[in-house]
Amino acid sequence: MWKWSFDIQRELPFSTSLTIGYVGSKSSHVGSSIRNWNGADPSLDRDAQGRRPWQRFFDPATPEVGIKGMSVIRYLDSYGNAFHQGLQIKLDKRYSNGLAFGLAYAFSKSHGDGEAGGNEGAEYQDPRRNRTDAHGRFRFDQRHNLVAHYVWELPGQNMSNALRHVIGGWQTNGILSLRSGLPFRLTQSGNDLNTGADSAIRPDLVGNPHLSNPGRKLGYDGSAFQRVSCDILDRADLCHFGNYGYNVLDSPGQTTFDFGLFKNFAITERMKIQFRSEFFNAFNTPYFRQPQGLGFSSTNAIVPDGARVGEIRGTRQDMRVIQFGLKLSF
Repeated sequence: MWKWSFDIQRELPFSTSLTIGYVGSKSSHVGSSIRNWNGADPSLDRDAQGRRPWQRFFDPATPEVGIKGMSVIRYLDSYGNAFHQGLQIKLDKRYSNGLAFGLAYAFSKSHGDGEAGGNEGAEYQDPRRNRTDAHGRFRFDQRHNLVAHYVWELPGQNMSNALRHVIGGWQTNGILSLRSGLPFRLTQSGNDLNTGADSAIRPDLVGNPHLSNPGRKLGYDGSAFQRVSCDILDRADLCHFGNYGYNVLDSPGQTTFDFGLFKNFAITERMKIQFRSEFFNAFNTPYFRQPQGLGFSSTNAIVPDGARVGEIRGTRQDMRVIQFGLKLSF
């Protein structure tokens, strides 16, 4: 693994600093575990066993068993690669006059192949001839990532009269997170290609799957895809591995604001009590999961027409959570 970085920092007025940097990394010899190495090629012939590259084997250590059929072969190698490129911008104001805040933004891309990092794992679509079509964005890749935070001690702590106990001692914290969506892949269910292996079969792309205004009811255009299948005898043209790429579409992004309001009470010079109220996802903004995958109403359906294709039916995190607490410091 190689890593490199370069950044420029600048001191600004009001105890503030700005950092702009570039980071990158390259990983070679990433491990791969391929479970369907002995899968048959797509064919109208449903005898997958008779079309496997390695159909049987003989073990000299147990000659009494004879020749045995060979099905799954798990292939291990270290030929994968991984890449990361990123622009990072950070603005920090050090604590002074009761206020501290910061803002960090990253514009980046993480991609590669191989099992590590979350590509197709142990089920490549075409492992023996075309492993490059498994190259794509990692599942954790988020193109845009912005996080802003602040800590503010409200004025009033240094007041000398009785209002100090009412107005003074208040503190508020906040974290705003804005992130673009995680990528996801689309595959077909079942063994439509008669390969005899649970391959990650991808469809053909015949249109534009991106919507101008995707939402919870429809996250992508399912009509942009076409089924690949070797089970429709009069459509031999569909009997091949799909051409759609890996992790091309994005699920919905994240907008979350966490907020805290604290009140500090001084009991003695060395003992304090803090009342804490914390609001996670304070504005109750949903962070949706990826849309539903492709589905077909019958084995002869070519255009995805199953129920709930592209619909989003859940969230990645809880909605608003509020908690209260007391903290004793001594």
